[in-house]
Amino acid sequence: MFNSMTGFGSALRDLKGIGKIELQLRSINQRFLETIFHLPEEFAYLEDMFRALISKRLSRGRINCSLRLDGSFMDKSIFDEARLFAYHKQLKRLNQKLDLKTPPDLGLLLSLPGVMVTRPKYKEIPLAVMRSLFNRALDKLIQQRKKEGAALYKDIKGRIQKLNFYLAKLEERFRRAVSQKVKNIANCEEKTSFLKGSDITEELVRIKFHLKNFTQQMNKNGASGKELDFITQELAREANTVGAKSIDALVSGYVVKIKSEIDKIREQLQNVE
Repeated sequence: MFNSMTGFGSALRDLKGIGKIELQLRSINQRFLETIFHLPEEFAYLEDMFRALISKRLSRGRINCSLRLDGSFMDKSIFDEARLFAYHKQLKRLNQKLDLKTPPDLGLLLSLPGVMVTRPKYKEIPLAVMRSLFNRALDKLIQQRKKEGAALYKDIKGRIQKLNFYLAKLEERFRRAVSQKVKNIANCEEKTSFLKGSDITEELVRIKFHLKNFTQQMNKNGASGKELDFITQELAREANTVGAKSIDALVSGYVVKIKSEIDKIREQLQNVE
């Protein structure tokens, strides 16, 4: 069965006390696997983990990953109480040495370095939470790629059936056309030369082999679009050879239909993983 390279998946998580975060994955066809990230600068550290998770489950496609945050992902300020008390203790000791009666000013204490700490909320998000969120979005992406892959499989399977039908018609018509032509050739040498030049037995054998091989490969789990595309190239090459040996308009017509179906299959395969 097939997996398409086109799909979309998203996952949303409301992190209590932090805010909502949504992760989106979009994929399109690409010869190899390529990952592109559109993450806020604070979340750039996640790229390596996300890329590893993708490469474990996908082999081809251009994957765009984006992260959306709501407005509550603001930095929050907290007090470093330990440092505050340490400063207070030092100031009290200094007051005693200087024989000052005024207690340490709270405003002064709060303005001292390190007492008021600004901590980004994103740092409170466990790595396991981000991995889970990403895997949920990836699951949905893969599910959609499989769904579209099933549609591609059905379409290509129908075209293979058409190819076999046209091939049978071509073979039948070719034999009839050759038989009719031979009847009009009296010279044995010319007859032998004609039969040799118009023989498409080898081409037909190879086309049938490639069609059988294609069918076997496409029925495998995780069928490779690259491998199937190579087989269609071979089919097209043999069809061209048959067309070059054509001695009849109807035969040429069947060759055109066969080549047309092969081209359509190749177009569809561009989106198979």
